[in-house]
Amino acid sequence: LPSQDGILGLGAVRGFTTATFPRELGAGGRPFTELVTIFEEVVGASAALITIFQAGETIHVFGNDSLKQRYLPRFADGLLCSFAMTEARGGSDVKQLDARARPPRRRVVDRPSSCS
Repeated sequence: LPSQDGILGLGAVRGFTTATFPRELGAGGRPFTELVTIFEEVVGASAALITIFQAGETIHVFGNDSLKQRYLPRFADGLLCSFAMTEARGGSDVKQLDARARPPRRRVVDRPSSCS
C-alpha cells in the first residue's frame, strides 16, 4: 500500500486540494459544492486529514492578495500543508474549543412587533 503522504500528494497533484481555485492557476475552477463533497469523503477516511484540504481553501477564500499570489500556485502544483486549532482546555478537539465568533455589536430589537 502507498504511504499516506503518497496518497495525499497524489490527490494534491490531481487537484483535490485545489478544486475551487481559479483555472488560471492550473486548478479546477469547480463550484464550492464539489469541494464540500471532497471534504466529506476525506473526513470519512480520517477527520485528522481535513485540515490538509482546508488549509489552501482558507487562503483562497480569506487570504490577502499577497498570500494568494505566494501560495495558491504552489498548492496547484501539489504543495501540502495543514493548520492546527487548539486551546489549553480543549487540546486539538475542535468540539471543545471555547473560542467563538461573534458578530460586531449592533442594535438588537427584542420585540420587533413594537417597532413602528
